[in-house]
Amino acid sequence: STEVVSGSCPKIKYVSGGMSGSGFASRYWDCCKPSCSWTENAGSGNEAKQCDVNMNLIQDHSSRNICEGGPAAACLSQIPFIMSGCDNIGFAFAAVPGNNPTCGRCFLLEFTGQGKYESKKNHALLAKKKLIIKTPIS
Repeated sequence: STEVVSGSCPKIKYVSGGMSGSGFASRYWDCCKPSCSWTENAGSGNEAKQCDVNMNLIQDHSSRNICEGGPAAACLSQIPFIMSGCDNIGFAFAAVPGNNPTCGRCFLLEFTGQGKYESKKNHALLAKKKLIIKTPIS
C-alpha cells in the first residue's frame, strides 16, 4: 500500500559528484527487516529502525528478519508514499545488498518507460517520472 501525504512537490537539489548510472527496481514492498537495520551493514549506531508486527520498535539489531520467521520487520514509517498534488514524484525506502556503504543515503531514480524484460503500457506511463528513495537508517 502507499500512503498519501498532503503538500506540494519538493524542489530537488542535485549533489555534484553523486552516483549515477542505470538499473532496474522491483515494484513491491515486502515488510521484511530493512537491510540497513543489520549492524554489519550500517555500522553500530547507524542501524535503520525495525519494528515487530504491532509496530513497536525492536532495539536488538541482531533480531531475525520476519521474512525468515523472526520478529523484526520494516516499520510503517518506512512505507512508500506520494504527495497529493505532486504527480511526478514518489517516495520510498530501498533495500540494498549487505555491507553496502549506501545506508542512510538518498537517490533520485528517473523512469525511462521501459521494463527490464518487456515493456508494457504501465511501464510507458512511468516515463520521466521520478522516485526519491532512501536507504533507511534510524
